[in-house]
Amino acid sequence: MTPARVRLLIAYVAFPVVVGGLVGIAAGALGGGAGLAVAGILLIALLGPRFFARYVAPRQIRAVLRRMIGAGEVPPAGARPIDLQLADRYAAALNARDWGALTELAVADLVLVHPDVGRRCGRKRFVKSVRLATEAYPDLRIVVEEVVADPASSDVVWVRFLETGRPRVGVPLRASWWERWTLGDDGQTLRELALGRAVRVD
Repeated sequence: MTPARVRLLIAYVAFPVVVGGLVGIAAGALGGGAGLAVAGILLIALLGPRFFARYVAPRQIRAVLRRMIGAGEVPPAGARPIDLQLADRYAAALNARDWGALTELAVADLVLVHPDVGRRCGRKRFVKSVRLATEAYPDLRIVVEEVVADPASSDVVWVRFLETGRPRVGVPLRASWWERWTLGDDGQTLRELALGRAVRVD
């Protein structure tokens, strides 16, 4: 049996069986509402955020990207290609897992516009979402494919990324999508990031 199949069995068969058994024991031993409460706490403690990031998040990330195909915004007519060091620094920080450098690229009250959850504020939450993606895909890398300036707003640019990565179990990801960036006053920081339309999701 290959290592990948072993991880798959642990993630989706053995681990849930063990967790289910322990939760059942806790609920049965204590009984009633107290038993269910303790069982719920035990379930959360055993699964934890790391298990979610490694074995659940990859499917959710792919699902979000697939919903972005044919939906979401794209650069307007008249957008012209430009060079943007901020986009290159962003990709370099993510690929190096340099969370300090990534944090410095955004203003403190950064606004993240997500197709599923709407507007979410704060660069800490933004960096946390990026770190979740790298936990889901350990070898995740992004490449800046194209940057264009919005003809209607001097502080708005559109960035198209290519992202590749392999989860611990499941199908490798290769996806490309647009993001609309609103720059800070200095032009070197990110004030708002809005996910746009996905071009491809393999």
